[in-house]
Amino acid sequence: MNPKDTGFFLKNIEKLVLGASVLLLLVLAWWFLMGNPFTFEMRGQDVGAGEIKTMVESKAKRLDGRLKAEESSLPDRPTPAYSKAIIQEMAQKPTSLQSLAPLALAGLSSALIPDEGDGPLAYNLPRPPVATSILTRKGHAVLSDNIRTREMQGFIRLIGNREPRDFPYVSVAATFDMDEWVQRLQSGSKDTRVPPRWWNSMLGLTGVMLQRQELDEVTGQWGNEVLIDPIPGQLAFKPAVAFKATTNKHANETVQLVRASQEQIARSDFPQTQGNILWSPPNEDAQELDADGQRKLAKLNGKIVKLKEQIQRLQEQMLKARETSSPTGRSTPDRGRQPSGTRGRTPDPSGRAAPRGRGTTGRDPAGRTDAPQTPQERVALLQEQLIDTKLQRNELLGIESDVLSKQNYAGEYGGGTESGGFGGPDGFNAPSGGYGAPGGYGAPGGYGQKNVYGGAPGAYGAGLDPNQPAEPESRKIKVWAHDLSIKAGKTYRYRVVVSVLNPLYRQKRVEKEQQKEHYDMIALGPDSQELAASPWSEPVRVDSDHYFFMVKGSAKAQTATVEIWEVHNGRWVNKEFDVRPGDPIGQIVDMQLHTGNSLELDMNVGLVVVDLVKAAAGGLGGGGTRMLYLDPVSNRISARTVEADRNDPDRIRLQNELALESELALAPGDQVSPGY
Repeated sequence: MNPKDTGFFLKNIEKLVLGASVLLLLVLAWWFLMGNPFTFEMRGQDVGAGEIKTMVESKAKRLDGRLKAEESSLPDRPTPAYSKAIIQEMAQKPTSLQSLAPLALAGLSSALIPDEGDGPLAYNLPRPPVATSILTRKGHAVLSDNIRTREMQGFIRLIGNREPRDFPYVSVAATFDMDEWVQRLQSGSKDTRVPPRWWNSMLGLTGVMLQRQELDEVTGQWGNEVLIDPIPGQLAFKPAVAFKATTNKHANETVQLVRASQEQIARSDFPQTQGNILWSPPNEDAQELDADGQRKLAKLNGKIVKLKEQIQRLQEQMLKARETSSPTGRSTPDRGRQPSGTRGRTPDPSGRAAPRGRGTTGRDPAGRTDAPQTPQERVALLQEQLIDTKLQRNELLGIESDVLSKQNYAGEYGGGTESGGFGGPDGFNAPSGGYGAPGGYGAPGGYGQKNVYGGAPGAYGAGLDPNQPAEPESRKIKVWAHDLSIKAGKTYRYRVVVSVLNPLYRQKRVEKEQQKEHYDMIALGPDSQELAASPWSEPVRVDSDHYFFMVKGSAKAQTATVEIWEVHNGRWVNKEFDVRPGDPIGQIVDMQLHTGNSLELDMNVGLVVVDLVKAAAGGLGGGGTRMLYLDPVSNRISARTVEADRNDPDRIRLQNELALESELALAPGDQVSPGY
């Protein structure tokens, strides 16, 4: 080949290869000597392997310093109270809770978040109204020997351990307005009202007690206010005393007991007594019963007692049958089931079936029997008869029908609730025995007519037919209680304290301080200031142990005849004594009993005759003889005249009571059933 024909690259190939090799060596030398071939990018920077540990440690130190700093570098952003907002919404709008906002919206909808902090969970809890229209009735009676031992011990502590067990009493009646209580619950701000679903199922009375003052005869001033304890057997919870249920089941059973015992709580039975004159409640319109009325009352009371006993026996049989048939050995209550004996019959406003026709054979022309066949049917029929008999008694006594007048008799199984009885330390006083048939009294339908106050089962009964709601009886409830702790010859006045079921009892979804105050308070009483401003009853002067009246006297002969009255064995006993100046008035005498036996009776009234003088014409008693007598205890001298004593209102009253006792057809010593 001609060298002139070769190109530039062929001529200089050796130089080019040598130059490229030198350049590569220079690049490699720069890379390894002047730079780092193993780097990583961290936070926008190239970092070598040896620098990673140093940078991490440096960052950790900076973060640790910020965590230990007193002031946070994070922005202060308030966090909504999600849980409390949900609870608030559920309590007030249980059926209209809105859906939660999507997670992308960062939490709840603003509609669910209260405007102010954690929300108004401290509810405005009103107090029940004060009972009004106070009436009183005083009297005396003698306890029956048939009272159960436990209750008798309580009565002995009240009246003393003596034979016979005579005692004076004052019964006090009043009116409690349930409608006003509901109106108070519904008043105030919507945001702070107690949720209706909390109080609707808690409408009921928990106790009827008496507040009393005693008159100081010397100063004429009334003494301190005293809350009278319920009598033995009276069901009542004191409003200021906690009832700490052992379990939720115990609490629920207690509330059901209260709801099933409204008539017993509102109108406490009078103690079982013996004697001929029966107790009747204070009533403004009713006159004292004459002999015929007392006989009718005794007959109705006896029928009521027998019906209750029959109902209780049947219910005990039903309970035993359920326990026997149940695989677990425990009863399985048939809640909400209408007894078969009431099917096809139109209920009346009380929530019970219409009574069967009287005077029938129980069979229709086709030969089909209408007589009750099952225990449930017999109980339903007996309950109808019981209610009819109670209404007849109320009519006799002049008591207007109210919402409790037509409630079914709950009965008693005996033995109390499963979790044990209820005792005095918890502020609860109950007779032995259980809390009656499941479901309590009254039919579903709420307090009165359909949908009025939510229709909670077992409340103040409306009709069973939801299409024909019945107008209820008066919701102004007649209540009464008894005071057996009074002393002879003293003067008292009274208020009636009615407590109700506390809507916040066992409620945890309230503000902490309010929960602490009300969680164990099953009874809610009236406001203390409102109670203090309410009127007292008219003063009631209790009968003295003895009454005496001068029925004859002669200043010239210095002799007088006094008539002394004393209660013995439930009735007034009177006897005349001749006295002279210096003689005691009355003495111990032998009384002949109807059994033929005699009894020593102390009829000494503790006074001494001082003098018999001629009364001035136109003066005290209108003339005649005036007797001066001394009270050794007070060292005071008082005076009597024949004319004034013969017409004394107390003497006329005692004569009327004795005449009524004698006129009654009951045999002496007969046991009389409770007065109500």
